[in-house]
Amino acid sequence: MKRFSIILFSAFCILHSDFSQTVLTAEGLAAFGKKPSSGGGGGGGGTWTLVTSSSTQGTTGNTTTGALNTSGANLITVGFVWAGGTTPTLSDSKGNIWTLGVTSTTGGGNPKVNWYYCISPTVGSGHTFTVTAASGFSSHVHVYALTKSGGTPAFHTSNTGTATGNFGSSHPSTGSITPANANSLFFSSVWWDTANANSPTANSSFTVPNASTSGGGGGIQTAYKIKSSDSSAENVTWTPSPSINADANSNLIDFN
Repeated sequence: MKRFSIILFSAFCILHSDFSQTVLTAEGLAAFGKKPSSGGGGGGGGTWTLVTSSSTQGTTGNTTTGALNTSGANLITVGFVWAGGTTPTLSDSKGNIWTLGVTSTTGGGNPKVNWYYCISPTVGSGHTFTVTAASGFSSHVHVYALTKSGGTPAFHTSNTGTATGNFGSSHPSTGSITPANANSLFFSSVWWDTANANSPTANSSFTVPNASTSGGGGGIQTAYKIKSSDSSAENVTWTPSPSINADANSNLIDFN
């Protein structure tokens, strides 16, 4: 009995010493109550769902989209084509703050395409988006609002392809991006430097939900893809319809 009591007392001392360092001390209590770091603010896991999207034909100077209902979205991206020396500004009727994900040009330097995004935006009905242009170029505006369940969206990376001098004989491709994990979201755009109407298509099962927009010196088409089951690389090639003699380029942007 005495031997058993000594063993039991020794075990209690060991446990008590370890326990007091992790819980009962001030440092232990602080560590116990602290939430783990998010490791970069989201990404990974979750399921993407498109809430709404639109394409708006640009007008000379400023362009404002029609009203959208973005309720439920926790990621909004806006892509637009523009030209001139000063970058246009993007604003919206909910007062969100926008981050530039990628800016890309054609071979001749104009027009350019900007993709902006906002994570955990203020959303709701009557949501409009305005591109305030710095020149007389018509800025065509494409908007995507999505929700990611089971996690917070996170920007991963972007890529711009090599410009082509003829959007008929050569088809611009974005260059390859490997997502950080499965359940990634991709956006791609192609743009050209004439006012010619065109209805380009993207390969690799990218969805083109809205009509292309063109006029006023350039045109743009956009697409998206939800990769729900694998993390294989994407490299998008755009094919014009019909072929047009114009400088063109494309880009790719990835979220997880």
